[in-house]
Amino acid sequence: MDSYQLYKSLYDRELKRRYDLDAAINLPLTLLSIIVAANSYLVNESTWTDCSVKIIAQKILVLVTAICLGISIYYLTRSLNNFFKGFAYRNLGLTTDIRKYEKDLQNYNDKVVDEEKKISFENIIIDKLTNVIDDHIIFNDKRSHDLYSAKTFLIVCIMLTIINFIIFSLKFVNI
Repeated sequence: MDSYQLYKSLYDRELKRRYDLDAAINLPLTLLSIIVAANSYLVNESTWTDCSVKIIAQKILVLVTAICLGISIYYLTRSLNNFFKGFAYRNLGLTTDIRKYEKDLQNYNDKVVDEEKKISFENIIIDKLTNVIDDHIIFNDKRSHDLYSAKTFLIVCIMLTIINFIIFSLKFVNI
């Protein structure tokens, strides 16, 4: 296998992964909106002045859900834009600069008599490409982990909201 093609395919994979991570944030944002709407309904419809066990349980569930939502929003923000820092995805450079470097390298190699001192353009590009790929892998892994954490907390929020709805519904059932 051609080593350049291997590294290029890795670069393409990480670039695709970057766009997939950008798109993967849509479902958690939708879930976040649904959870906030459901809990807002519960807060508006519940009578919070009672001191019954059900109301205390609902208050605790709403509080824990709000904390989990806050943590989820934190991780979603980190995954989407790394807060205000953004992600400094690197590239090889402008194609005109790369082409100029390649020509300069050819001129240099034409002047050098000793074969051992000649520089391979392909090796230079592969070295630069591996550095760029490593950066992309680090950023994408971090974003992927943050997205995983956000989804985990959203799942906890969904379960807490369902439990809260069950408690809310119990006051309408005479058992």
